[in-house]
Amino acid sequence: MQIDVKRTGEAAVVIAGGRLSASQAGRLHQALLQAFAGGGRVDLFLNEVQEADLTFLQLLCAAHRTAAANGVVFTLSGLESADVVRRLISEAGAERGVGCPDDCLWPGGSRAGDTGAAIPAQG
Repeated sequence: MQIDVKRTGEAAVVIAGGRLSASQAGRLHQALLQAFAGGGRVDLFLNEVQEADLTFLQLLCAAHRTAAANGVVFTLSGLESADVVRRLISEAGAERGVGCPDDCLWPGGSRAGDTGAAIPAQG
């Protein structure tokens, strides 16, 4: 798994690639917490993901809730080219936005529209 965190002012970009599964969840979790600590906006780029599992989706849902609770805008980018992630979202039924307290992070969620664009977390 590759993870890169870049911060510019009030925005951070986290680029995740390779295999994102239970065995690597801790690394992504720490990278997201680091990015959230700076506040502002955090964009997670997923277009380099080659493999992902349900743990990865659970981590992203938890990250979305954490961001919302701390006033951080959290979005996903690159879903249009991240076939592995889109397929996992669909197979897990996550696109329905079930259980989301606010705007759902996933495409097809409460207000995600049909573009695959993520919705900012709002606190």
